[in-house]
Amino acid sequence: MKHYDKLRDDFKQLKKDKSRLGNKDIEELEKFINDSEELEFKLIESKNIEDIPQSVINYWNEIKKQGDKLSYKFSDLDYKFHASIQEFIKLIGNTVYGCIASAFFGGNGTGLSNYVVGNNITARARTLAWCMAKGFHSLMSITDGGVFDANKVLSYRHKSLDIFANVAYEYFSSGKNKVVDIVPLYDCEIPFDASMKDVLLNKKDHVEQRAWEHLKNIFGELDIFALDQIGFEVKKVYTECTLRNKSDYILKNEFTDKETIRIRGVKKDDNSDEMVQEMFTNIQQKSGKQFTQKSKRMLGLGEWRAREELRKELLPHDEVETTKDFFTLTPLGCRFINSKHRKKVLKAYDTARVKRDAKAIARIKELESMRVYTSRGDGLKDKESK
Repeated sequence: MKHYDKLRDDFKQLKKDKSRLGNKDIEELEKFINDSEELEFKLIESKNIEDIPQSVINYWNEIKKQGDKLSYKFSDLDYKFHASIQEFIKLIGNTVYGCIASAFFGGNGTGLSNYVVGNNITARARTLAWCMAKGFHSLMSITDGGVFDANKVLSYRHKSLDIFANVAYEYFSSGKNKVVDIVPLYDCEIPFDASMKDVLLNKKDHVEQRAWEHLKNIFGELDIFALDQIGFEVKKVYTECTLRNKSDYILKNEFTDKETIRIRGVKKDDNSDEMVQEMFTNIQQKSGKQFTQKSKRMLGLGEWRAREELRKELLPHDEVETTKDFFTLTPLGCRFINSKHRKKVLKAYDTARVKRDAKAIARIKELESMRVYTSRGDGLKDKESK
């Protein structure tokens, strides 16, 4: 408890100088310290390496339980600090993972990189994302997340890789071959009103726990679920999802007027939100247009080595200006008939993209339709092109 001894000493100094803190602040901080002193945090202990994941989970669960006992109310500044620490830890983890998976740190067998370990890390996250897509009937999946309807998840009468691969086809969900049922995640459908968020985010019956148990019932044989090795979190609750392709979408909540718009590759700046909104408006209107964004990036080592004109004036990781074109209607995300069809379509797309011909690119995409999903409807429907 040395940390809290120091905290109390600092607090005594603050009380002497009341100009730095109001009476209310002093009372809240004093209560926070007193509550914290009653908590007991244990170090992570594990004798076997295979027990470490479960030990970490137990540790964080204990921290969460202890934290729930605190009566201190965190301010917006507290949450911002917490978010920054989370981002810092994430960057450290990503850096370590990048080094493990990088050939530059191989050292002829003496370095720290290990492709097997790197592959296992990636494969584990991808496996969970695949399970989420097949268990939740996700509207889309991106890297390690996705969007799904809590009233329409999948329940399997039989399981096989063939069924999982083709679960979206009507052949498996209706008629005599039916092996998949669409059911609500909870015992009954959640009403479509402003209270739905309170149901889904209820701490005593949170959608995260419900969702995890649902996947565990389907894929319980996998060690991810059998040992509860990892988990996931629900970011936000929305009522409508409009998809352009797997990575470009609009999420809306009509009860809170919140909206999230994403188009892959667009850099965040003062004008990016307006540009993305205009792009999606053109997408929904089936209008083929080109948008250009200028941004700055770091010069990569490989590019610097390959371009002699850059080596004369710049060094690797110097900041350079770059221009990127975006087209409202592209064949990216299309459902191709086969690999030959995919190759031909993407070749035509690359040719038109080099020429910066937005209308030609739009014609390539003519066969694909915009998909709009709403909780009030019967599920995902295609808007036919007229």
